[in-house]
Amino acid sequence: VVSTQSTGSSGINAEYGKQWYQRRVRGKLIDVTIPLQCLVASSKLMIPEHTKAGMVGFYDVSFGEEKQLCVRYRFRNIIHEVTIEDTESMRIPKQSHKVSGS
Repeated sequence: VVSTQSTGSSGINAEYGKQWYQRRVRGKLIDVTIPLQCLVASSKLMIPEHTKAGMVGFYDVSFGEEKQLCVRYRFRNIIHEVTIEDTESMRIPKQSHKVSGS
């Protein structure tokens, strides 16, 4: 997530697929950082409640299996992270996404 404002959101990474926490499972995880950056407006990103597989830059990495979207981002120089299920909505930035100790 990128912003032109120094206090806005700036991207770290975004990954989509099956069990994103099992890093780099071949064919089960894709980097979707750039597609999400393109959706940012006024340092905010909102994704409605629907499958992410149909979004521009995304595809179904594991047909018939549950998928998640994980986004790590920096907002006002503090690291945030959110993981949602494939059909959940998402809005960032949010205070509840703040990673403790960052």
